Amino acid sequence: MGQVAGILFVIFYIFGQFGNYFFGGLNYKGNVKVGNDPGVPQFYNLMNFNDFISSFITLFALMIVNNWLDIVEVYVDVSPWGKNVRWFFFFFYYFSVIIGVNIVVAFSIDMYDSVARLDQERQNTVELLRQEL
Repeated sequence: MGQVAGILFVIFYIFGQFGNYFFGGLNYKGNVKVGNDPGVPQFYNLMNFNDFISSFITLFALMIVNNWLDIVEVYVDVSPWGKNVRWFFFFFYYFSVIIGVNIVVAFSIDMYDSVARLDQERQNTVELLRQEL
């Protein structure tokens, strides 16, 4: 499970670093561009890339698809690149949700299947021992 978590950590690390570089300092409390957008909830200035920990929290919220569109709209509003910012979030969604989370789910299902298979083999062995006695 550590290797699977390592894959997600690498994805978060890479996108966190790019987010810090491209969006660091753009989303802050009192930003007029974010404050004037009625579609953005009140405390979305806390979803930022201003430091490494905040970027991990923001990326985690994006990975679990928690108000994904609102977070993206904040960065469309505040970034100088406009709607091209959506490509960053699209690639993060692809690599974290489509690939990363699917690897975690597949690993979990495989582990459950392995445990069920081992339990079935144990039951078969116990039944064979009972028949021999």
